[in-house]
Amino acid sequence: MDISFIIPHLEAIIFASDKPVTTIDLVELVNNALGFMEDRATLDQIETALDAIREKYDSEFYPFHVMQSGGGWQFLTKPAFHATVSQLNGQKFLKKLSTAALEVLSII
Repeated sequence: MDISFIIPHLEAIIFASDKPVTTIDLVELVNNALGFMEDRATLDQIETALDAIREKYDSEFYPFHVMQSGGGWQFLTKPAFHATVSQLNGQKFLKKLSTAALEVLSII
């Protein structure tokens, strides 16, 4: 199977997933989606396609990249844009310590 045919399918799966997608899952999902095809995607082809996707999004043109995180592949915002994205999410990601946790820290 041609790598250029696999790449958009991988990007769609990774983009649409609400959790990291493992490489093995990507092989299975692509092959299930293209089940009518006689030529099945191999693990090596998926890994080669992932390398091409990573190279594509590592350019300065994109504010995000594809990385392995949390046991699988995800689109993640590049660090230079974290402050911008935090405006959208507000205080959502600020972690606060509970009273009990503050008490434990004060003892330590």
